[in-house]
Amino acid sequence: ALNESPRRIDEFAGYRSTNVEEEVILREYSKALATFHGICEANGITLVLMTQANRLDRENADSLDIFLEHEGRMELTRRIETYQRMHELIRYYARSHSLTCVDLDRGIPHDSRYIYDQVHMNSEGSKLASRLILESFLRNPSLLADLRGGRSR
Repeated sequence: ALNESPRRIDEFAGYRSTNVEEEVILREYSKALATFHGICEANGITLVLMTQANRLDRENADSLDIFLEHEGRMELTRRIETYQRMHELIRYYARSHSLTCVDLDRGIPHDSRYIYDQVHMNSEGSKLASRLILESFLRNPSLLADLRGGRSR
């Protein structure tokens, strides 16, 4: 019994066949951003938005098929496009509301030197992310003041 390999459990199996339209995903995501922003404003919290470092692009689709063995190639391509549009929503929302956006999607190369699977950074990716976040704060002195408690909104 000790030599038995653990059975891999797919906790998302029940969701894999769910077909949700991209339009619905993006609309709900936009509403979630606005809700989160409203909560922050109501509580005097300075909101900083961030895109996610990732390897979800067409150039990596072949290697990502290993991780997405339950998905078809067309599904993966559609998922990548939706994911990229969600990042565009974050960028647009930040610009239109004068918020800081740390763009890890554009700032961290989409390869295994920084990201070991689809979205999880390795040590080098974490170091680069921390540098990008710090640089973003250093470019915006009001964010540093907020961190130090020198200003309340």
